[in-house]
Amino acid sequence: MAFSAARLPSSLVTFGWIVLALVAALAVSWLNLTPADAGFRPAAPTGSTAPAGAGRTLAEAALGPGWVAWESNREGEWRIYRRSLDGSPAERLSPEDPGWRHCCPHISPEGDSLVYLRFRPGGPRPWSGELMLQDVASGESRRLAAARVPSEHRVALWRSSEELIFIGADGHTALLQASSGEIRPLTGEPHPKDGWIVNAPLTFATSGVPDFSPFEAATGEILPRQPLGGCQPYFSADGRWGFWIAGAGGPVRQVELATGTSRGILDKGDHRLPPDRGYLYFPMLSRDQSLLAWGASGGEHDFQQADYDVWLAEVDPESLELVGPPVAVSEDPATDRFPDVYRRPLALGRHGGEAPVIVDFAAPRPARWDFGDGLKGEVRTAARHTFEAAGSYRVIAETPAGERFEGQVRVRSRKPPQVTGLRVVGPRRLEVSFDEPVRVAAMARIFLASDLAVAGRRLDESGRRLILDLAADLEAADTLNLAGILDRAVPPNEMAAVSRPIPAPRWPAGREALAFLWRDGSAPNLVPAPSGAGERTFVLRARGEARIDGRGAMRPSGGYFESAEAGGAIRRAAQGANRLSFEVRFVPLGTSQPRPRTVVALGAGRRGGHLAVTQEGDRLVLRLRTAGRNRPVPPVELFPVAAGEAVHLTVTFEPGALRAYRDGHAVDLGAAGRRLGDFFHWRDQPLRFGEGWAGNGVNAAAWTGAIDAVAFYGRVLSPAEVAESHRRLDRETATPVAAAIVEAELVARSPTPSLDEITPYDRALAVYEYRILRRLAGRGVELTANDRLRVAHWVLLDGRSTREGAWTVGQRARLRLEPFAANPQLEGRYLADEIDGPGPLYFAARPLVEAAP
Repeated sequence: MAFSAARLPSSLVTFGWIVLALVAALAVSWLNLTPADAGFRPAAPTGSTAPAGAGRTLAEAALGPGWVAWESNREGEWRIYRRSLDGSPAERLSPEDPGWRHCCPHISPEGDSLVYLRFRPGGPRPWSGELMLQDVASGESRRLAAARVPSEHRVALWRSSEELIFIGADGHTALLQASSGEIRPLTGEPHPKDGWIVNAPLTFATSGVPDFSPFEAATGEILPRQPLGGCQPYFSADGRWGFWIAGAGGPVRQVELATGTSRGILDKGDHRLPPDRGYLYFPMLSRDQSLLAWGASGGEHDFQQADYDVWLAEVDPESLELVGPPVAVSEDPATDRFPDVYRRPLALGRHGGEAPVIVDFAAPRPARWDFGDGLKGEVRTAARHTFEAAGSYRVIAETPAGERFEGQVRVRSRKPPQVTGLRVVGPRRLEVSFDEPVRVAAMARIFLASDLAVAGRRLDESGRRLILDLAADLEAADTLNLAGILDRAVPPNEMAAVSRPIPAPRWPAGREALAFLWRDGSAPNLVPAPSGAGERTFVLRARGEARIDGRGAMRPSGGYFESAEAGGAIRRAAQGANRLSFEVRFVPLGTSQPRPRTVVALGAGRRGGHLAVTQEGDRLVLRLRTAGRNRPVPPVELFPVAAGEAVHLTVTFEPGALRAYRDGHAVDLGAAGRRLGDFFHWRDQPLRFGEGWAGNGVNAAAWTGAIDAVAFYGRVLSPAEVAESHRRLDRETATPVAAAIVEAELVARSPTPSLDEITPYDRALAVYEYRILRRLAGRGVELTANDRLRVAHWVLLDGRSTREGAWTVGQRARLRLEPFAANPQLEGRYLADEIDGPGPLYFAARPLVEAAP
């Protein structure tokens, strides 16, 4: 019978623990054992002073049976290499294959084979190649299918021992039966560039950017989400987590897919890594989620030539938190990248949880048990044991014949659950997220301060989201009070009563027939999916020198923003109802140019567009095509605008009634308001913001200003709804970012990187050093003459050099400077910085004006 401390009286247990701790300490000292040898290894939490693995070899790490695979150019051609976790020398795994590159290794669930991609580069992308399956023991390989070569080398995911999810050469994601070769498409539409990787439960998908979008397996529909910023996303084997590189050189972050809760795993320049190996890329989890592999360099970015080495660290399979120091796997001046790691399962398994953890073990044959905490059990095939204290325990079952079976148990300290988020899902629904699965006590108190009744409550399948249905619509800011929330430990821990503010209802006022929504660059911007299954977003792509500013607004100056998918959705909504409404809030920066400058348009060009709002000098003009194919459509002059003054424009149309509103108030359109016609002749055209008439995004007619709210509907908004939408937008106006306008001289600069150097990015910032000549205006930023400061400039946008990217030392310029830290839209962007110097970093926030030397 297994021995369990939980069955003893508490006083004896306490006394026993004291005695055992003293005995264990004496044993460790007498035998000169490390804590790991004694069966206890305390977890090293994030932010601790755990030593780096620089002086620790792979063999010394004692990670158990398993191996690591990666791609490398150390012999010239890109090939797959491997190294055993026991520290044996690295060896090439994939065969000689002249003229072909090998990439994208992914180890099978049993660890006896792997898939990789072989391809010949050349020609326009996306390239295609062959997905190969290689047996590790024999070295034999066979072709499985034609596959696409994604830019981030994430081409496949093992769903099970037999099923492999992969990106086909046609851009569809498919499910492949490894033994039979049968292929079944998963996605309804092909990806235009990289392809979608779908997680094992077939609930989420991600492309070459970390968008982690819901996936409807029954229909093959992907409901796109806003990218989180960064690259190289992938999924944990259980499908619960997504992880990715969140910026140039790190950090490695994770997101719980069910709740959207995100946190860091490993920091850029993490203190647990050597100083010359803090630039991080290519993260990958082992199938059992106990090891994290990644590549690290000394700050070089180039994925083709930089000296990246492969690293490993143990992680908690439940939380993905690092629990062991990093250790180097490869040390070669070549580029070692995109690793995968396999760790052989322990005979007694790996277990974990919050203290106390009760584990039922089963050995293949009768054995004597040592639970690693100083307690032992008698000879049995099965054993149950309770682990009371936090730590890592090595469990051993040894048969009389000397056979040993091992297991591992990681125990986290007891703690009550915590609220990690509160989201207003709709006018009558709230979602509360927790950091662990919870249950709601029978006598729990869940109520709003306003006494608005909670009509229903339920937990989702994960147990980490509490969904609350309200008896009536939320009409103002409120407070949610929670008491009686327990975790699922035995005995349970109860969360202290908490209050969480509920923000006032946000813009827009109504979501019925909503076809497109854009609030700012970081908002979810969700609208109902056309199929009716869930919600999706339409991602706007910046062209030319268009950019998002520190308040999240679009700044199309020198470029434009567009979404072809959104244009099609708006066309379908307008034609389906023969009605259309849209609203847009914007701030023009100038009124001097008489030529039309487009604020928003459905379509491009003076003749080809279906809809356009243009600024012509200080006049705002609407062009709306509701007549026949070849009939001229007279423009409608709306009202004057002023530079620097925010305008909230709303337009509604139904046959016989064209209406316009400024800041919630109706505008008299006269005879133009009796517009007839329909949308029969509309065809799919891209939705664009700020584009000039020539359609290239960089011409002199491009509109300059800021756009921070856009919505399109397949219905007519009522005057009351228009007024309410304006009230909400007015309440949500963001605080201006502190800034100073100065004249300065360039004294040093970081070189502009090439596109090859920053792949997969096509936008880059570079740091320049300036001497302030004089301060011209601004507030909130104190700068004086002769100050020296570091300033980040956009030097590559949409793959092209900007004009300031060509500036030379001695150049004088007029700059609008904002604190770099006040511009969250820059997080995750590539930053070339070779300027040493103290003090904060600034950002050149507006198109710059060169001054004479």
